[in-house]
Amino acid sequence: MNFKLLSLLIILTFASTTFSTKIKSFVGLRELTHQIEGYEICDKCYTFVEDNIHSTVNNIIHGGNKSCSDICSVLNSTSYDVCETMCETLGLELFMVLFSVVDPDPVYICELLKVCEINDNGFANVTSVTVSPTSAPQNTSFNVNVDYSVSSELGTGTIQVQVWAPGDGQVVTLNYLLEETTVGQYTQSFIIETYPNDNCNFTAGLYMVDVLICEGSCQSTHPHSKIYNLERSQFTITGNGGSGSGSSGSYLFW
Repeated sequence: MNFKLLSLLIILTFASTTFSTKIKSFVGLRELTHQIEGYEICDKCYTFVEDNIHSTVNNIIHGGNKSCSDICSVLNSTSYDVCETMCETLGLELFMVLFSVVDPDPVYICELLKVCEINDNGFANVTSVTVSPTSAPQNTSFNVNVDYSVSSELGTGTIQVQVWAPGDGQVVTLNYLLEETTVGQYTQSFIIETYPNDNCNFTAGLYMVDVLICEGSCQSTHPHSKIYNLERSQFTITGNGGSGSGSSGSYLFW
């Protein structure tokens, strides 16, 4: 085994023995709300972890673990500021434990940090999924409209949209964060742009759209996570579209 990697594993193992005790008293990350205006702290934590978990872990494994600035050096300026604040607040060893030992799961990590709420007694259902147009050529923007109901308030959950290409080839998985969603009826809309890209050529055929609503992250193996239900819809790409000028492989929601 690489000596640097072995040394890192020893450090992480030692640090993890004090993880539970330290995390219970952790409150410093909440100070981010005063430093980053315009964002809820759970949403900011979730977005940072989801966008940067893989590059941060890779940097730690490959030797970028001498200091907080060293770990965060691979990130852009905005993410760097959040990363360094989190790292300095938690401490270097605990930060590395959080990002290297826990199976990457943005919601669970932010719940451990006490910035995302936990509620194991929530309940929600996706009640309707519609796609328009139902059939169109490649390069079309397909609108996915999701209606869902919450019958018991959620803690921190997600709506996950999975688009499957013909032959069960997955095109995209998109996650949308739900924060302390109260009882009621809701609608969330997504746009799937079918411009050919490195991940999918969006060739002609039937595309299945699965929409899941979950407590925590969908498919997570961690505590406080479960799938409430799944609804399915579909759309058809009829053939090649025009040259177009849209953004390649962009998936939007509002």
